[in-house]
Amino acid sequence: MKDFEEELKRNRYPVARTDGAGQFIEVNKAYEELTGYTLAELKNLTYRDLTPEKWLVYENNKVIKDVFVNGEMSYDKEYIHKSGKVIPINAQVFLVHSEDEQEQGMWGIFTALR
Repeated sequence: MKDFEEELKRNRYPVARTDGAGQFIEVNKAYEELTGYTLAELKNLTYRDLTPEKWLVYENNKVIKDVFVNGEMSYDKEYIHKSGKVIPINAQVFLVHSEDEQEQGMWGIFTALR
């Protein structure tokens, strides 16, 4: 959690945190710019809502399992911008633990691949 807070403050790259169900909790301004959504709008979405359907099976079968087993993963995927445009991105995703080491969700750094 400390890593996420430090990265969020740096505000250089798009950063977001979700709960275990993928619901957005926190994002920085760079993430809002990447997706076209404000934090208020993102709080009504999950990361799956921004993910093209062709990536959902891969994420459900590979990414989520690897993140929960290894604690992190980096991979390329796509996001759907609020405008509808599909944006290729790289996602570095990390597992979030509570103080008692329970899994609470994920946070990530997202870089547009243009």
